[in-house]
Amino acid sequence: MKFRNIGLLIPLLAFINIVHAQTSPDLKSLHTDLFNNYKKEVLPIENPSKRLEIGVAFYLNSLNSFNEVEESISVTGAMLFNWTDSALKWNHTMYGNVAFTVIDSKDLWLPSIFLVNRIDSMNPVGDGIKFPATITATGEVAYFPGGIINAKCQTDISKFPFDRQTCTLTFVPWGFMSPQLTLNSIYDEAQLIYFSPHSDWKLEKYSTRTNINYFGYSLFYVELTIKREPLYFAVMIIVPTLLFSLLNPLVFVLPVESGERVSLSVTLLLSYTIFLTLASASIPTSSNPMCVLLIVMVAMIGISGTIVIGTIVSAKYFYLENNKNLGYIMNYLIGRFNKRKKSVAPIDENNKLFKTAKDGRQFGNQDTFALIFLTCRSYCNRYYCAMLETDTKVKCLAQSYL
Repeated sequence: MKFRNIGLLIPLLAFINIVHAQTSPDLKSLHTDLFNNYKKEVLPIENPSKRLEIGVAFYLNSLNSFNEVEESISVTGAMLFNWTDSALKWNHTMYGNVAFTVIDSKDLWLPSIFLVNRIDSMNPVGDGIKFPATITATGEVAYFPGGIINAKCQTDISKFPFDRQTCTLTFVPWGFMSPQLTLNSIYDEAQLIYFSPHSDWKLEKYSTRTNINYFGYSLFYVELTIKREPLYFAVMIIVPTLLFSLLNPLVFVLPVESGERVSLSVTLLLSYTIFLTLASASIPTSSNPMCVLLIVMVAMIGISGTIVIGTIVSAKYFYLENNKNLGYIMNYLIGRFNKRKKSVAPIDENNKLFKTAKDGRQFGNQDTFALIFLTCRSYCNRYYCAMLETDTKVKCLAQSYL
């Protein structure tokens, strides 16, 4: 594809051109002839019935920050815009074989590409900064604007600190419909030639694509998927939370006579409350959706408070001398428990379930059930034999009595 080749060769050619041709008289003459009757306010298309196709590529330099509360991402990047301007063609043999030149972009028609979900200002990409442009003898123009991009990004911190965030940068040529101007992605992915990794976030996906929306605008999308590095939060938040959850039940291991149950449970409750106050500063504060880890930590405080109440109540009833001061509810519960306990009768060898056979043997519960089973099986066999023919019936009845 011509856009891809131009994107790779133009930076090198532009550097060579600056070194040996920037002061050439042929280059000065070329610049004068090119822009003598050039109108940068006019869309550079030779035939108004055709549309201008612009190749677009995104170069990601660094991931600056990601704010979960404000739902925003900040990146530093540059874009490559490549198109053909028929008014900027020349015969290189007439100008000392000058095949390309680098000029100030203020003299050119430039596409007004806006970031739709930008949060700081509504300006075109590269607005306010001078970026040079490169022109070839065939009319190919390459423009490389860039800067710090602050965009809106919807977050999902429910799995913090093992979460992934996907942010989409949406660029649109504001004011130009698709019949006039169309964006074409040069690469399927953002280019990471100058990328510097981030210590807290790992870049997993960086795809690019183009599309025409419902209103007829050609859009360019840069989709970035980043994954949080969880080691710091696992050591500082998750491990202490698990430790507190193991210490809380150990309160009931202590004997009540020691008098340390209540003090230990209250100490654990206060310690975990202070820890939650300090750890909450590192947990993103968002309600939709809410962090699961934060819900677990709040539940741990509720469990710890319940354990404190349980230790106080158990200590109170442990030191009562009798059950007169237990209260109506506690007496009722104890009474119900005792009734259920008494309803389970022990096995008595003299109960009525024991039977004595004619030969003096005594059958217990299991023998009685076995005898009942054998009797039922014998009657079933007799019923089955009665349904057979005469010869077969005699043999079957003889076996059923064995």
